[in-house]
Amino acid sequence: MSQILPEKLKKLIQFLSDGQFHSGEELGKNLSITRAAVWKLLQQLSEWDLELEAKTNKGYRLIQNLELLNVAKLDSQLTPANKKLINKLEIFDVLASTNDYLMQVMAKRTEKVQVCLAEKQTAGRGRRGKHWLSPYGRNIYLSIGWRFERDPSQLACLSLAIGVAVINALTQYGIKQHLDLKWPNDIYWQKHKLAGILIEITGETHSHCHLVVGVGLNLNLPHTLAEQINQPWIDIATITQAKPERNKLAGLLLNQLLSTLTLFEQKGFTPFKTQWQQYDCTLGKTVKIIMPTSTIAGIGRGIDEKGCFLLENERGDIQKFSSGEISLRL
Repeated sequence: MSQILPEKLKKLIQFLSDGQFHSGEELGKNLSITRAAVWKLLQQLSEWDLELEAKTNKGYRLIQNLELLNVAKLDSQLTPANKKLINKLEIFDVLASTNDYLMQVMAKRTEKVQVCLAEKQTAGRGRRGKHWLSPYGRNIYLSIGWRFERDPSQLACLSLAIGVAVINALTQYGIKQHLDLKWPNDIYWQKHKLAGILIEITGETHSHCHLVVGVGLNLNLPHTLAEQINQPWIDIATITQAKPERNKLAGLLLNQLLSTLTLFEQKGFTPFKTQWQQYDCTLGKTVKIIMPTSTIAGIGRGIDEKGCFLLENERGDIQKFSSGEISLRL
């Protein structure tokens, strides 16, 4: 279920999002409320993972300035063909999960394409149910609901194609070095996780299904929250040493995802395989396949035509693995 930010609180966040100091008097005047009411609103910011700085004779500011999502700014990054594809695009203040929302929506409707983004998720998750940190206004939490007009059995390689789409969006944004893909659904920068992909399917028949493609991309993670992450991570702000252009990057990402889904539905994984292999961070590297009851070590040997991971084991034999309930570790 979606949650709407109180109007006055959202206006306060938008006003403070420039990162500049604003006095209590100035804030009260712009919000048409008393200084006491301003103070009460300021106390609520920590509940939304927003860090406030207060200085005598200067006022208040958000320690990290924000750029809230805007439909018009997202649209400006889309090609005319991709704009026409979208039946509905929604931006929410808070959702439990953008994927969960569209899974429910797509099960009840017949539209081809629906898109949703959220400023915050309360139950964001990655593959195998892992928690995905989703603080307010900091990252990109984007899901696309898509009616796939082919047999669902042909979706095995889709997460790999989506990984290529994310790489292309990041490259367009200006990040052109040190990007890698880790089978089956992770995007890395210098061995640190930058983004993840979660694909879910509903309403399967032999001729079509509804799928939801979710992408979580780190833009500007609060370090106090990031201490909860149990693996090396990175965000756009750290990579570029600049304030992320959140709407621009979200628009570029959405545009690449729509183009990729269109082409994948027509031609499958073939148009994406060569580029995926160029970014494969495990090719020729020592890796471990972690399964529920055992672990296998070996050398990564890429992927086959169906997107299965190829592992050369200690005996020199090539073993194939589909994503399922396994993990791949360098």
